[in-house]
Order: sequence, then structure tokens, then C-alpha cells
Amino acid sequence: NLREQELRIRRKVQGLEHPDTLISMGGLATSYFNAGRLDEALAMRLDNWRADLSASIPQEPSDD
Repeated sequence: NLREQELRIRRKVQGLEHPDTLISMGGLATSYFNAGRLDEALAMRLDNWRADLSASIPQEPSDD
């Protein structure tokens, strides 16, 4: 699937929390839903939500 390939590349190149990766995850979840792959759609949406939440929480500066 083209969306699955796109997401694999984005995760590898840009990282999980990059906005474009999050958009790709949402698109793939929608594709899964439209294809009736509801378990996969839900799992992708949950992963997407967790990554988005993680990206939006400010990181504490380290004491290094």
C-alpha cells in the first residue's frame, strides 16, 4: 500500500513526532477505516494520538 510505504519512510526520515508523519498516520488510519479494516484503523488512530500528544508536551531542559 502506498500510504503504508509513505508512513514507513516518514517515520524513518522525519521521526514519529514530525507533523508530516502525524498527517500520514491519520491518512493511513482513514484508508484502513474506508477499507473496513477497523481494528487497524483504531490502532493507527491511537498511535497517532499518542505521538501527537507526546509531540505537544514540552520537554524539560536537561541539566547537562
